[in-house]
Amino acid sequence: MDEAKDWNALSDDDLFKLWQDKFRRNLRYRVNIDNIPSGRDLRASTSRKFLKQIGMNEDLDQLSVIHVTGTKGKGSTCYFTEKILQTCGFKTGMICSPPMTETRERIRLGGKVVPRRMFATYGLELLEMFEKVEENFNAVEVDQGGPNVFNYLMILGLYIFLKEKVDVVIFEVFIGGETDYSNVFRIPTVVGLTTLGMDHPEHLGNTLESIAWHKSGIAKKDRPYFTLRQPKGPLKVIAERTKEIGATPYVCPPLSAYETDGKAFELGLHGDFQRDNATLAVQMAKRWIEEKHPGRFDFSDLPGISTAEEGIPVAKPFVLPDAFRQGLKHCSLPGRHEVVRWNHVTFYCDTATNEMSVASCKEWFLSEAEEERERLGVPVTRVLMFSMRAKEKTAGVLAKLADFDFDAAIFCPSWMIAGTLPEAHPYFYTDEEQFNYEGEIKNSEKLKTYFEEALDKLGKKKRPIVKTASSIPAALRWAVGTVDDLRDMPPLQACESVDEERLDVASHVQVMVTGNFYIGKLFVTPPRDLGDLRARIDEVVHGRSPTGQRNDSSHSENHEVEGVDML
Repeated sequence: MDEAKDWNALSDDDLFKLWQDKFRRNLRYRVNIDNIPSGRDLRASTSRKFLKQIGMNEDLDQLSVIHVTGTKGKGSTCYFTEKILQTCGFKTGMICSPPMTETRERIRLGGKVVPRRMFATYGLELLEMFEKVEENFNAVEVDQGGPNVFNYLMILGLYIFLKEKVDVVIFEVFIGGETDYSNVFRIPTVVGLTTLGMDHPEHLGNTLESIAWHKSGIAKKDRPYFTLRQPKGPLKVIAERTKEIGATPYVCPPLSAYETDGKAFELGLHGDFQRDNATLAVQMAKRWIEEKHPGRFDFSDLPGISTAEEGIPVAKPFVLPDAFRQGLKHCSLPGRHEVVRWNHVTFYCDTATNEMSVASCKEWFLSEAEEERERLGVPVTRVLMFSMRAKEKTAGVLAKLADFDFDAAIFCPSWMIAGTLPEAHPYFYTDEEQFNYEGEIKNSEKLKTYFEEALDKLGKKKRPIVKTASSIPAALRWAVGTVDDLRDMPPLQACESVDEERLDVASHVQVMVTGNFYIGKLFVTPPRDLGDLRARIDEVVHGRSPTGQRNDSSHSENHEVEGVDML
């Protein structure tokens, strides 16, 4: 039977399951290009190769693209830009990361995650297109000719945007710029660079100048390239590289330059650093509208800084249209500076993955948590909950966290059921040994060791309790401490049993959840009914089934959360 002919007869869930099964059979986490000479330089060329194979290479010129790179703030800048242009009445498409609960969240249409049926239909169409291509993929020496996960998801997003005829595409790079999978656009409308910092040195080099060179690589001839203020050395590299390419660079003015009445704009994303991301977003949105829809708004210039920085002119501030202000105000980003309150516990969630992001996360947590403690007027226990792949940079990330006075720290894999990686996690699509149960437990132990070594270097007299857990629910149960604190816990999937030891908590617990946690709307997932809530709490706290029997087996439930399902 031709599966495609039967798609219309399938429910949304069954069609999505069909896509998942075919996706997993046909794709790998990565084409192994990192272990061959100059392999890393082939990421962009592999994407172009696949686009050409299926006849999409020329089609990309139909898309109006805002391409965004940087170290810190890429996601926030993309979300600000998306919300501004959506508020202005334009149909947006966006590719961003990381997803919180499943792969589908990487691709957004009209400010929302692409619907399951649309995603699965186009996803299956694209897989069939690759299957029909007879030409083998010989750009690198691999034993499989198809695209890897990142190639595929990028091309799928672009395929959806072409089919759905979006007005604008906002695209966040994966890593770097010059050799990034997404460096395939010949004529992007606008290119933007957020704050630079040390990240991915194994790919981009171990200096800010090297990183600036790579991230300037998505600049294109005769196209505007907006950057935030950077240190002098990297900014000089940006000036030289963009001149070499033939792009037109600009440095964004501070957001205060737009606030002529002395009143700060209200931003939907928390943290002072978001003001930098906002100014980049408004400049890119303005330039896109001026080029694609001239006369749509009256962008009156404001007095601003006229001097150039390292030969790069400073962009002029302008009077923000009301739609721009509303876009900044109502922008939201799941899992970034998100606060979730229960009766006796407050979760401060932020997916910070490098030293710069963690430093900002810690500053935000300290401010918010201290304000809450003073307001509550009761003793608090502060807990760090952390998950990340233990890489070269991870020790530095944890060192930033170790100098904060946490009462406890717990490290765990980012899965809901021990032994089962969530679909959102890219490692879900590989069977490499290090990502099995034993490998994930070893990874958590390594994180714990990094943290304890950082504590030793600091020589603190007061040391937090440091533990590992085998899953997110196990870590939650330990961190929260008592049954009473779990009264409003949402339904969680059944997980492995845990020892009866609990953290000795104060009147209120403040949990800082950070790192690569693919937990999304975990804390606010609504129960189906009160009975379901009680049964799930019993499972989470005691490892028992609703009948009271001990339940050590794993099973899964799907919960729809604002169009995003947990798998």
